[in-house]
Amino acid sequence: NQYHRTTGTLNIKSSYGAVKHYNGNYDNERSPMLRVVKENESFKSMGSVESVGSIEKDNDDNRRKGCCSVSYWVWVLVVFFLLSIVGFGNKSRAVSPTYTSSRDSSSNSLRSASDGLSSIPFPSIDRSEFGKNPQPASSIVNPDLFAPRLLGEGKGLLKVPFPTGAFWTNLVIEPTADRDLSYPIMAYPYAYKWNPTMLQVSAPSLCRLMDAVSLRHIFMADLTLSVVDEESVSQRYVNYFDPMSVTLRHESSNTTEYWETYIVQGSPYITSKYENTSPSIKALSTFQGISCVGTDSDTCVELESDDSQKTIQLKGTQFALQTNENLTWLVFSSEPITLVFDNIRKTTVTTEEVFTGMLRLALVPPPQEELTQYTSQFPQSYESVELDGSTGVSQLIQHANSYPTGVYVSWSFPSKDMSALEFDYKVKEMTSQGSSTNSLLMLALPHHVDILSQQSSSTYTVLSDESQFDLTYETIKGPMTAVVGNSWTLPEQLTTVGFDDESTLTKAYGLNNATKATILDQVILDVKRVLPTMDENVYGYGKQLARLAQLINIAKTLTAEESGFGNKYASAIDDAQMVLHDFLTAFLTGETDDSLVFDSNFGGLVTKDGLDDYMNDFGNGWYNDHHFHYGYYMYASALMGQWNETFIDEYGDYVDAMMHDVTHGSSGSSKDYSNGAFFPLARHKAWFDGHSFASGLFPFASGKSMESSSESINCYYGAYLWCMVRGTNKLHSDHFNFARLLLATEIRGVQTYWHMHSGSDSTSRAKWQTLYNPVLTKNLMIGNLGMMDATVSTWFGNNPLYVHMINFLPVTAITRELFNTEYVKEEFTNVIEPMYDNVEMAWKGYVICDLALLDPNKAFQDALKLRSYELDQAISQSQVLYFASTMADFDDSNVTAPSDSSAGEASDTDSAYCADHSGCNSLGLTGLCCPPTSGAANLGCCSQSSEGADTSATSTTTTETTDSGSDSSCSLHEACEAAGLTGSCCPTQGGVRLSCCDV
Repeated sequence: NQYHRTTGTLNIKSSYGAVKHYNGNYDNERSPMLRVVKENESFKSMGSVESVGSIEKDNDDNRRKGCCSVSYWVWVLVVFFLLSIVGFGNKSRAVSPTYTSSRDSSSNSLRSASDGLSSIPFPSIDRSEFGKNPQPASSIVNPDLFAPRLLGEGKGLLKVPFPTGAFWTNLVIEPTADRDLSYPIMAYPYAYKWNPTMLQVSAPSLCRLMDAVSLRHIFMADLTLSVVDEESVSQRYVNYFDPMSVTLRHESSNTTEYWETYIVQGSPYITSKYENTSPSIKALSTFQGISCVGTDSDTCVELESDDSQKTIQLKGTQFALQTNENLTWLVFSSEPITLVFDNIRKTTVTTEEVFTGMLRLALVPPPQEELTQYTSQFPQSYESVELDGSTGVSQLIQHANSYPTGVYVSWSFPSKDMSALEFDYKVKEMTSQGSSTNSLLMLALPHHVDILSQQSSSTYTVLSDESQFDLTYETIKGPMTAVVGNSWTLPEQLTTVGFDDESTLTKAYGLNNATKATILDQVILDVKRVLPTMDENVYGYGKQLARLAQLINIAKTLTAEESGFGNKYASAIDDAQMVLHDFLTAFLTGETDDSLVFDSNFGGLVTKDGLDDYMNDFGNGWYNDHHFHYGYYMYASALMGQWNETFIDEYGDYVDAMMHDVTHGSSGSSKDYSNGAFFPLARHKAWFDGHSFASGLFPFASGKSMESSSESINCYYGAYLWCMVRGTNKLHSDHFNFARLLLATEIRGVQTYWHMHSGSDSTSRAKWQTLYNPVLTKNLMIGNLGMMDATVSTWFGNNPLYVHMINFLPVTAITRELFNTEYVKEEFTNVIEPMYDNVEMAWKGYVICDLALLDPNKAFQDALKLRSYELDQAISQSQVLYFASTMADFDDSNVTAPSDSSAGEASDTDSAYCADHSGCNSLGLTGLCCPPTSGAANLGCCSQSSEGADTSATSTTTTETTDSGSDSSCSLHEACEAAGLTGSCCPTQGGVRLSCCDV
């Protein structure tokens, strides 16, 4: 069962809320990875079924044994058993006849690209022809809502890869039932909806729903922009986009008559250009009236009316609209214009004649109540703002002439470990009079201000004092701060943490032998117990791969030459590395049940299962969660590449493609279609927000959103590690730094907007409480952050444990950089410690690692009680022991060496490896024979576990099925019993009917 992150459909997610149901244990009935292969042979190419499910004896004599011998029939039955699981033929490849080569020139953008990818090694597909229920891209995104010049000429929906994570995608996907209006998009501080004839504008922070665990801003159509003759509007479309803006146009059948709006993140104005049309502005309810701003007759005068005051007419370039809710909107015009106010109905302000020019509107935000109560705030009337004495109003008037139409997002690396993120606004002037350089007025979010206010610059000025700007524009992320300047520079320190940082490695090498042996013995058990399952979904399988890779890395670190420990574990480590290679390359080359294909319509790697149903793989086929999913594969691939350069040579292109799906470095502009890129700019990164959003092509009432902030960080960490081992040429060096920039900005964003804490001083305390509100801040962690809501909950439950730990996993070296000690002290003391002793085993590994950041000695002792096979798919007992023991304050003086007869939690009878079971070994079987999962139909050669998981499961099943009169029991079928199979065979508990049932 799965839940869907962004549609609101809630079932049970396999590895979050119900980790215990899907914990990564090896299950023969579920996994076509069960292999019995020739000794020391790995299926490197994964290219044919002969290398999966085949049996080869160790010598030619065995092959020449008579066909009537008992062992012959044993082998035959095992072969049929394996084939019944993996299928007859290579079903992983036979997906759809609509596959085309990724090097096929007819496929969209399949040519040399700026990212250095000359081709995509995954099969290229057309969504309209692929899968069980083909759905063309045009059924998801409406191509009629894009300017014709932006549309693709081949399979691609657009000429550029579609930016599935863009803040504006709600505008072009399934609309609401309300007059065909779209779901809202958020371009701070305003939200927008559109339909064929109008554009609605909201200041959602004016209407708030609050309780102890959530803060929600509500869209209300404060203003509706249109034209007087709405029936003349014949089409609307996106005319331009870039990473921080989108331009929307409504036009008549005569294309010389149109109006378009430049929606740019951070603009305090709504900016529209009109061409031969008559603008119309409607209020949410009514207008109280309209007036001139200032006393200068050159900017505005009231005209005499000849209709007995049925209308009020003002002519000029600066006006104020007053709504019934007592909100004031400033209006600025590039040309003198006559505004007509219907003084009878009081709902609409229009123009007297056709207008060509620019209009800009800006809300004068009223003071609002402190967010301290569990109340809904939908005021009937807002507090008045005195326009004449306001420094904010003065700035809005002064800078109204300069307006942005888009943003160039760029980056540079001025020194080895420093980056500079640049926002260069595309600025125009309404009139030539009064224009000046660097005169653009914008608004910054709190994380911007943290950076901008710490440096001096000639390109911008931060108006942080009320004497400079006394108006407060609120967002779900807290108050915005005015900044004047056409360009912002946001420097970031880049991480130098590798797979481990230097202090961790020094600590690991210095551990005493008893501690090393304790961890290593557990590693050897874990690499045999918690193996990937080939029919797992893309998310779970990635977590399992990363876990296995990290286990091997721990073993290699503790047995490295610098450690001085020796390496009696070398053979086991080499075997585990070979298994990781097989599992990893199986996924990359499409041999797993759920593999990747290249979507030539949108431009992205998606899963086959995700294409079959939008609910599958957490919406992967509709571009949800790619960074969550692919980060684990990049992490595992980086480690494999570090150990095995041949892996990079053979499979580097596959991993590169996954990396670029989520970290591609193009400009992100709709005009940038000359470089043949396969993927959009950093698919999930919201550059203005300072972090990623997980949402893909699903309509959502709060705009984009994300939980699992730590998994987002894991994505960029994995990309950085992969680049680190991938190569040293300029291409990979540049992307290495770009991945570190993505990582650095993500960490800053998460620490700012997810990690809430009171702070150690009054300044920081005020910051966190102002960001959201004091009541919400007490929860110390945001669970799910949207563009219009912040909730202390997850898609699979509101248990505080889930909220905190879904934003903690996975545990890697970057975890120590993400969670600072001050925050963890407050979080653990107030939230985790009260529930610590009763945490379910699935999450226990994570809470112990959380404790390890404060008290590694207690954490190490608690970790000794863990059971790896009950933990989440991304963690094991070994990883927790290593994490705790490599903290600076860990004292290993009291750790005693494990006895030779008993190491860790269980014996080798719990191993999945054939070699660890004498019965299987004597038959010459190698590979994976004996999963420890309860209820699995192990081969009969498997030893009985001391825990009795397999034996009790099979004996219970046999009793139950015999008593009920069922013939599923292996013992009731002579051929199955002769093969040594026990439990349920006909069918197995997984629903597979073994071939021995019919012999």
